[in-house]
This record gives sequence, structure tokens and C-alpha cells, in this order.
Amino acid sequence: MASPSALEQHRQELDDAMRGGLRVALVGVAIGGAAQGLAGWWDSSLNSLPFWRLALLSFSGFFVSACCLLALRQLRARGVSAAAATFALSILPVLLASPWLSGDGLADANLPALGVPILVLALLVSPRAGWRALAVAVAGLVVVGVAHWVGWIEGPQPQRSAPFPVVALGHLLPLLVGGWVAMHYAEVFWHTLRRIEDSRQVTAAALADQQQATAALSAAEEHQRALLDATLTSILIFDVQSRALVLANPQALRRFDATALDELAQDCLFPGGPYDRETARLHFEKTLREGPQYFLWSTVNRHGKRQFWDIKTEQIPYKQRPAVVVFGHDISEQVAARSELARAREVLEEQVTARTLELEQARDRAEQLARSKSDFLAQLGHEVRGPMNTVLGLAHQVLSEADTPPQTRRSLERIHEASAKLLAAVNDAMGFARIAPVAPSEAGFAPSEPLPPTPAQTQPLQGLRALVVDDVPINREILCEMLLQLGARAHAVDSGAAALDWIQREGATAVDVVLMDIQMPDMDGYETTQHLHARHPSLQVMALTANALPEQRAASAAAGMCGHVTKPVEMGELIQALQGLRAPAPAKSAEPAAGTGPTTPPAPAPSSTTELVWDRAGALARCANKASLLRRLLGNFVEQYRREGLPADESARVAWTHRLKGTSANLGLVSLSAAAAAYERELRGDAAAAQGPAPLEALMERQFAELDLWLATQSEEA
Repeated sequence: MASPSALEQHRQELDDAMRGGLRVALVGVAIGGAAQGLAGWWDSSLNSLPFWRLALLSFSGFFVSACCLLALRQLRARGVSAAAATFALSILPVLLASPWLSGDGLADANLPALGVPILVLALLVSPRAGWRALAVAVAGLVVVGVAHWVGWIEGPQPQRSAPFPVVALGHLLPLLVGGWVAMHYAEVFWHTLRRIEDSRQVTAAALADQQQATAALSAAEEHQRALLDATLTSILIFDVQSRALVLANPQALRRFDATALDELAQDCLFPGGPYDRETARLHFEKTLREGPQYFLWSTVNRHGKRQFWDIKTEQIPYKQRPAVVVFGHDISEQVAARSELARAREVLEEQVTARTLELEQARDRAEQLARSKSDFLAQLGHEVRGPMNTVLGLAHQVLSEADTPPQTRRSLERIHEASAKLLAAVNDAMGFARIAPVAPSEAGFAPSEPLPPTPAQTQPLQGLRALVVDDVPINREILCEMLLQLGARAHAVDSGAAALDWIQREGATAVDVVLMDIQMPDMDGYETTQHLHARHPSLQVMALTANALPEQRAASAAAGMCGHVTKPVEMGELIQALQGLRAPAPAKSAEPAAGTGPTTPPAPAPSSTTELVWDRAGALARCANKASLLRRLLGNFVEQYRREGLPADESARVAWTHRLKGTSANLGLVSLSAAAAAYERELRGDAAAAQGPAPLEALMERQFAELDLWLATQSEEA
């Protein structure tokens, strides 16, 4: 394939040849035109023509010369095509007008020259221009023939005229045949030029792409070389066939204290043992079969210092030959640190073992002392209690006799009272009820172990059946755990409708009490209670809400609720309220009037500097002292309220803030609960608390950040 420069050179040579030929033609035609203009006055044969016609013939000759000079100027300024178009478009009208000016019609001597502008346009401008010029010439020739035939043009003198059909065909046929031949070769000529130009452009584009690819390849090689030189990874390339080291980057040379590739001895790379040449060969073969491999390796530098490497091997082509590249990270310091850590761990384990032995011995001595103390207390209690019971029994026996003298009765009563007090003091001081029996053969707890508390002490609500109705999952879970710890059986639902369905399905006798949240979506606690009492009038329902004002307690009583427990729920308050339900019902007293009784002062409005108060102990107690439950509830609380955010709808915002107030109070988040209460009052129309949601949102973010930190700490400790 010829180069673009050679094709361009050929194109330039062709253009120069066309330019030269056109220049010669234009000069010749210009001279001919001038001669025609002068001959009109010197040729005696034209003296018979009228003066005006003779003048026009002379003018046409000079006009042709002027057009040729203009075309020569266009040739220098704009090129061959412009000059050819100027020449052809100016001479064609002159040739078609000549039969009219000379009066010879089809016998005019200039008509055979019509092929010249057609040929010039076809070859030097475009075949389309040639076809158009041919059409104009044929049309003009037809017009001249018609004018000649009808007598509009006088025609030649009779003595020198030829038959009209012969003259017409003699002009028209050569024009058509010559024009077609000219068009045919013009199209071949221009097609050849276009193919030459297309070949030149394709060749130029291919050459540009090749140059660009070569430049990109050079840049990539330079970039790769720069990466190899600058990377902190040691890189070695081994030839697959010879197993010889063929490349090492500067980082690898520095690690081996070498300056050139030939300084890396085989003993440095393969020091022996599990790190010999045979093992390396197996790794290389596995790389060729299975792809990249990862393993640990050990070498020595030029000075014999041991090094450890984290190795990755891959197969790559290197200089048209298969090769294995080794990427190595020096982990000698990490290996040394692990060795030191292992030695320190061994020393620490020895110290822990010794200390554990000492602690076990101390524990055994302490247990022995505790057993001795317990044995002594048990024996002492037995020795004191026996005589004291005898005294009490005899005193009670004598007092029960009817004939006991009054003076003796009074003395015995004092003896009985004093003995009872003394026995109670002994029991309280020595824990008599929790000391194991004296006889070691009897079953029971060890003397050092306290007796477990009785069910009546730890589970005061044993056997109570409760249904918890609350739309907040955290509140339901906390209350159920408290009830289970107190010995009650608890069921939980998340809405008033669900409570109605549960009672309808299980029956009102399935529970002893319903703990009802007041503010719930769709159906609140008051409406749910009315529906329950409409179906089951004897079912006891207790209000469970964060609202503690007297008018709210009165509203609970008016709805038919038998009690009112405020959130956050305290264990003692819950026990007292539920045990009261199981005790004989007292006479119903009048409800307290609104505005009387103790009231809860409104919480101060939060600010960006409000101190975060967290009653962790209270929250843990409400979670039945289960730290894992508290952690899970706090995590769910933070995730839920972060995800939900403050609702845009005002009615939804009131319910959302109320839930936040109650839930945060149950979790011991005192400051956050107070802030939610203040914003809830603002949403309900309290102008004095108007601060907008910004303080609450800021306090939430601070509280969530503190809880995130605490939860992360608990996770690490766990």
C-alpha cells in the first residue's frame, strides 16, 4: 500500500498537469477570441453584414478573450475547478449566441466548438456539471435549428447553403455522441480521483491509528516501568523453561542488599529446607496449571539475614516467552513481632497458672473458714433456739390454764413477750431461716450458701395472667419481662383491635387483667376499654400510659379502668397495683376532681446544652436485670427512631412524639423523655413551650451518639 504522502504527491502532480493544460488552453482561446474580434473589421467577406451585427461579432470575440483572462486569474487564486467553471460558463452563452449574431444559423462556424465547454466542465469540474452543460448546448442547438427553419435566422446565402436536415443532424449527432463519450470518460476520471483520495484518507487514518497505538504502547511500557520502579512490592520474573531469574525491580534489589540482577545468588532466593528450588518449582508448575498461587516463603539477603515473604505468583508473557512473576511483601517484622508475642504469651500463661493456683488455694482456705463459721452459727442457733422454744412453750401452756393466778399470768405474759422478742432477734441476727440443718447427713444447701428466697418473696404475682396492649414493641417487651420475673404469665398485642380479637378468641377468663396503653393509632385505649366492657363487663382493665395528670387519671376511671400505672413502669408500683387487684376490692370512693392531688410539673424545654441523664439502673431493673435484653432494646430503639425521623404530618408527629416520650422513659433516657414531653405539649397547643422541633432533634442526635458509643463498648466487652 502506497503511503499517504506518495498518494498526495501523485494527486499534486495530476493537479499540476491539469493546471498547466488548462492554462495553455485558456491562453489559446484568449488569443483566438482577440483574433476573431479584430477579423470582424478586416475580413472583407463580412462587409455585407449590418454594422450592428459586425460590432456584436467583434465584441463577442473580445468578450471571450476577457473571460479567458478572468479564468486565468481564478486559476491562480482558487484552482482548476473554479477557473474551468468560469471559462465554460462564460464561453457557452457566446457560442450559442453566435448563430444569431452571424445570421448563419446552423451553418455558423462556431457551433462545433460547443463540445469544448462541455468537455472542460466534465473533466475539470464534475460529470454533473458536464451533463448540465450538454443539456444546455442541445437545447440551444435545437432552438437555433427551429429559428433557422422558421426563418427567424436568415441563414447562409443560397449558393453556399446545404440541406437543412443534413446541417441539423451534422451538428446534433456529433454533439450528443461527443458529449456522451466525454461524460463517460469524465466519470471514469473522477471515479479514479475519488478512489485515490479515499485510499489516501484510509491510509492516513490507518497510519494515524498505528502511530497512536505505538505511542500508547510506548506510554504503557513507560508507565509499567515507572510502576515497577516505584512500587513497594518486590517483583521477580522467572523464565518458565530455564527457571532462571530474568528481572528484578529496584525494590527487590534493595530488599536483598543488591545493586544488580547478577548479584542475586540462587542461595539467597532458595536457602534450602522447605524453601529450596524443588519446592519453588512445584509452586511454579501449580501456577501454570491452576492460576495465581499464594504462599509464604523465606529467603536470606546477601549478608545472611533471614527474611520472610507473603508471596503471590502469576503466569505472564515476558518477551514472547512464558514466565512466572512473583510479587512479594516483606513480612519479616510481622513474623518477628508474632514470635515475640508468642513468647510473651507463654510467660503470661505461666504467670496466670501460678496466680490461679494461689487464688484456688486462697479460695479453698476461705471456703473452709466459711464452712467453719456456718457450722458454728448453725450449731449456736440450734442451741439457742431449742431452750427458747421450750420457754415459750411452757409459758404458753401455763397461760392457757384457767386457774393460773393473775400475778403469775402477768409474769408469764412478760416472759412470753420477752422470749418471743429474743427469738426474733436471734433469727434476724443469725439468719436462722437460712442456716442449713446441723446434721450433715441431711439433704440441703451448704452452710455457706443462703437459702433461696421463697416464691412469695421473689414472685409476688405468681399465677397472675395479664394481657399487655401497647403499640411500641420495646415497651411491650420490657413489661412482659417484668411480669415474667414477678411470676405472672403475660401475653402481648400491638393494638386495640388485636386485643379485642385476642379476648374474643381466648375468652375473658383467660386473663386476670389487661394492661392498656392509652395513646395508640386507629383505636386508643379508652375506646378499646369501652368495647371490652361492652362484651365482658367484669374484665379488669388498667391504664398504662405516660400521662400522669389528675384529669388523665379521671379520664381513665371514666372509661371504666380499674387503675392507672404511669410510664416508665417501676417494679414496686406495678406490684402494688396488680396485688391490689387480687386483694378484696375496697369500697369505691369518689374520683379525684380535676386539678386536685399531686401533679407532675412540666419538664423544662430542651436546649443544645441540656445534660444527658440516663437512669441505667432503672432501665436495667425494668428489663428484669437482663443486660443483654437492655442492649438489644437500646439498639432497636436507636435504629427505629433514626430510620423513621420526625414525621412531616402534624397529627402523625403528635403520636410519634408521644411514643418517643414513653419508650425513652422506659429505657431510662430521662433527658430525651423530658424533651419529647415538652415538644408534645407544644404540638398540643401549649404556647409557653413553643421552641420547634430543632432542640428535640439535636438532643436525639446527641443521645443516639452516646448510646452508639455505649453499645460499641458493650460489644467489645462481650
